[in-house]
Amino acid sequence: MRGIFLFILIAIGFGVFAQNPVRSVGDRFRGINNAGSGSDTLGKRNKFEDSITISYRYLDTTRTYRLDSSINDFTVKYPIPADYYFLGNTGSAAQSFLFAPNMKAGWDAGFHAYDIYKFTGDKARFFTATRPYSEISYMLGKRSEQFIELMHTQNIRPNWNASAQYRLISAPGIYRSQKTSHNNYLITNWVQSKDKRYANFFMIVANKIKGGESGGIDTAAKYIDDPDYAERSRMPVRLGDNTGFNTGLFNTDVPTGNKYDDFNAVMRQQFDFGRKDSIVNDSSVVPLFFPRVRLEHTVRYSAYKYLFSDENPTTERATKFYSAAYGLENLQTPFKREDYWRELMNDFSIYTFPDEKNTQQFLKVGVAMQNLKGIFRDGITETSDSINYSDDRVTTGYNILGHGEYRNRTKNQRWDLMARGNLYFVGMNAGDYEAGASIQSSFGEKIGSLRLGFENVNRTPSYITNSNSSFYLMPGTVDLNKENSTHLYADLFQPLLKLQLSGHYYLVNNYVYYTDYYKINQAPLFNLLQIAAHKVFAAGKKISSNGLLMFIFSR
Repeated sequence: MRGIFLFILIAIGFGVFAQNPVRSVGDRFRGINNAGSGSDTLGKRNKFEDSITISYRYLDTTRTYRLDSSINDFTVKYPIPADYYFLGNTGSAAQSFLFAPNMKAGWDAGFHAYDIYKFTGDKARFFTATRPYSEISYMLGKRSEQFIELMHTQNIRPNWNASAQYRLISAPGIYRSQKTSHNNYLITNWVQSKDKRYANFFMIVANKIKGGESGGIDTAAKYIDDPDYAERSRMPVRLGDNTGFNTGLFNTDVPTGNKYDDFNAVMRQQFDFGRKDSIVNDSSVVPLFFPRVRLEHTVRYSAYKYLFSDENPTTERATKFYSAAYGLENLQTPFKREDYWRELMNDFSIYTFPDEKNTQQFLKVGVAMQNLKGIFRDGITETSDSINYSDDRVTTGYNILGHGEYRNRTKNQRWDLMARGNLYFVGMNAGDYEAGASIQSSFGEKIGSLRLGFENVNRTPSYITNSNSSFYLMPGTVDLNKENSTHLYADLFQPLLKLQLSGHYYLVNNYVYYTDYYKINQAPLFNLLQIAAHKVFAAGKKISSNGLLMFIFSR
């Protein structure tokens, strides 16, 4: 990627001596002020004075993880994965090179072009840290393209942690009406009672996505070869042609393009029944608790807004584009299409722990109720004006589903087993289901680790393919069957060779896809095999990462 990139990582209170073996001058001469004070006592050094212990977990796992400080893969810090392609500037719509069908049953709005830039609850981290810890990331690219990410976490009490994370992506692009401006927010908080029986997890996740749409370069003339248009921002485009080109960081206006907003608030409460114990030291008592049964309640409120807006759709180029690409004529000014959803989910689950000293072995069963309301608007207004219009299309619905899960990570850390499933009993997505299982084992450094697994999903096509959606442009109603996808996979990692081999086999029926921009189709049964190898090479202080991928497709 062209440009200058600057990455800064700051850890408050955290000195990494492997990378900076020379201690600061202030540390070396810390005791000089006290020399000659008359004190003849020797102070005991606190081994935790210049270090930090930090770990995190995800909401739906009990396993703890450490921060990854490796530099093998730059995309760990960069939002666009290496196997994705996008429209040229950071923040624009992106899609994976690899075939990956939607493997999640149930309701789905259907807007995924900007998913890689979003914070999600599935990836929200709940930290435990002995000291406050912060990270600051900053990247600067061509034409004032900027990426800023801030994260801070600290334990308020030993049993109470809070964290906050913010990310800004701003990229004006090379051509007109290509600007992207994304803001992401994430707040997490967890607290556990002193007797370790009650735990509360809370998080807020919000994303504001803005991506300009140009419709491509106008092909009426050979502008690409014209030296008068060597400055690409002057080149005529089909949509947003009258949009000024602005590289300002705080100018977030996108007159023509997509604007996606989502807000999610989640609270999970857990209460355990089991056996109390303690460890008695010389001067303290450390309480312990071994759970046998856990009751859990999770409530989630979410709001999703998907808007396309064009402030001036009546220009000559825009009129031709909308007519030729989508069959849209005589558009109002401004032209807007919007799907707005509100979701409320209540989930109650029960855990049982067969081995009280291994909380990573458990059986979980539960039932959930999901309430949904959608507002679909075609016209010049938005739902943010808080007014209901007579031509709004409104739908309400619900789902009742059951779910179960079994996990077992053995005490010696050698075996890791997982089986899960859920079924939608009644509601908008009745008959949808997910089922999956995996097993992973470590055979030592000489052989490595192996993971095998499968998953099968039966799902209702995303709601964007429903005729109620404002983004449904087909002249008539299309009857779609449920998508069914089976996925078999295997991964082998050899740590001595730094080599990873993986294989994925898909068997897919009724796969939904688009042609000619808006025409909805379903594919008959087909299968696909992916085989990949990934190798890390090290030559001195330089590290390179290389991969090989092969596709085998059959119908």
